[in-house]
Amino acid sequence: MKPFTTSGAAAATPATARTLLARTDLGREAKVEVLHQWEVDLREAMVAEEGNMPGSEHEDLTLCEVLDALRTLGAQSASQDTPTKHG
Repeated sequence: MKPFTTSGAAAATPATARTLLARTDLGREAKVEVLHQWEVDLREAMVAEEGNMPGSEHEDLTLCEVLDALRTLGAQSASQDTPTKHG
């Protein structure tokens, strides 16, 4: 499983939302930042796949898992109340 990374304090984040939530070396804000980036990336991958372009390289991560993890942290989606996949 290839790790899903972002910049900043969470540069080497795990590949699953559950593993990210379990990390003790990252604070809530850093976890929310990573989850928001994953959400954007997954939404963009969904749009790309519909356009017959290569999809996400993070096949083990789902948008539902990311949104659930955000709710667990008491955070909102990065793209609230939007009717499209792009957010």
